[in-house]
Amino acid sequence: MSDEVTFYTNPMSRGRMIHWMLEEVGAPYRVELIYLRWMFFGAGCVDPGIIDRFLQRPVPERFQALGYRRYEDMVSVLEKAVTPGSYAARCQDRPAHRRASAQADQQAARMKAAS
Repeated sequence: MSDEVTFYTNPMSRGRMIHWMLEEVGAPYRVELIYLRWMFFGAGCVDPGIIDRFLQRPVPERFQALGYRRYEDMVSVLEKAVTPGSYAARCQDRPAHRRASAQADQQAARMKAAS
């Protein structure tokens, strides 16, 4: 087992604090860049955007303070994300995504059989 830490991060995230900490303590590490945005986009942007739209809430004057800004902005980001060749579209081909999907399908089948 290696003493080296694998630091999964995105330079535009709060991971910068961890990066700084690793530098401060002099720990051996290597950086693996990942797209953390998509891990939280559903819960942080899609859900509130759809709910606000469903409840017909008016767009606030300072919409920039919302994680999704405006509904149209959120939809535009999703459309760009799923275009052929985009990162999100390529994720489905990753082995980890296939394993996680297969496990989720198995778990859902067990839950369905138990009910």
